[in-house]
Amino acid sequence: MHHNFLFDLDQTLLDFHASEHKALGIVLKANGLSFSEKIYQAFKDYNKALWLELEKGTITRPQLFTKRFQYIFSLCEGDATNIDPLKINDEFIRTMSVNGVLMDGALEFVRRVKDNIPNARIFIASNGATINANGG
Repeated sequence: MHHNFLFDLDQTLLDFHASEHKALGIVLKANGLSFSEKIYQAFKDYNKALWLELEKGTITRPQLFTKRFQYIFSLCEGDATNIDPLKINDEFIRTMSVNGVLMDGALEFVRRVKDNIPNARIFIASNGATINANGG
């Protein structure tokens, strides 16, 4: 008999906000733009508002991804005139995927489940944004 465990990724195993903060800083700086706590907070607030608009059906996912970075570019020091917001969005999502910050105790918990429950199968689910495997 298998024992199946399904865990949500964000704020269960992965500290989404810490991962988002880290990735945003990496991506903005790599593209010659400034990053600060003020910029991160503005990103968080505007991003939340855009996701609510998406839920209402007033914008599309590509519009959300474009708008959130166009707005952030306007707050950053540096030249963003030739930076594609959708390209930056893909970089941001990719950077989050390889720079995730685990919740305290998450790895130990998953290991205990796997080690102490025979035939444990662990699945992780997320409704987060994705990019295709070909880099776009």
